[in-house]
Amino acid sequence: MEIPPAFKPLTTYIRRAEELDKDVCNSNASVVAYHCRMYAIDKGMKLGLPQSECEFLFKIMGVIEKSPHTSLSKDIGKTTCEDFALHVFHIADDEDRGAAGATMGTAKTFYSASAYFDILEQFGELEPDVSSMLILYIPSTIVIIFVYIFILLYRSAKSANILSGKQQI
Repeated sequence: MEIPPAFKPLTTYIRRAEELDKDVCNSNASVVAYHCRMYAIDKGMKLGLPQSECEFLFKIMGVIEKSPHTSLSKDIGKTTCEDFALHVFHIADDEDRGAAGATMGTAKTFYSASAYFDILEQFGELEPDVSSMLILYIPSTIVIIFVYIFILLYRSAKSANILSGKQQI
């Protein structure tokens, strides 16, 4: 789905929903995708854009209306999304602590987990164990993500010979 510039802050949540739509192996993926879109709509409405620019939100609403999860209780949605966010976080954390260490894929998995934790805002207060885990672990994962972004930028600059002053056009 093409995301208009005014709605770029929603990109992460729309992309996570689209990825989850493709995951036919995980029965909870479609529930989390539904809530990613609900969160994106909520955030999009708070952007304060004129109604003429809100066609994009109507497209997302159209996808949501086709979802079989519109009648799920808030508690089931919260539990499902929380479990999913924790699961994705633990996958990244295990990779990070593993023998091979963190990779760019690990950073992307941490980034995805952070989006899944973000969508939990729509359910109110986080459970105390989830809140405390986020306070303890998220700062270190942010460092990992920034290190990998730096590595990517460095590799890109090096391959373009920018660092040696021989930029190729």
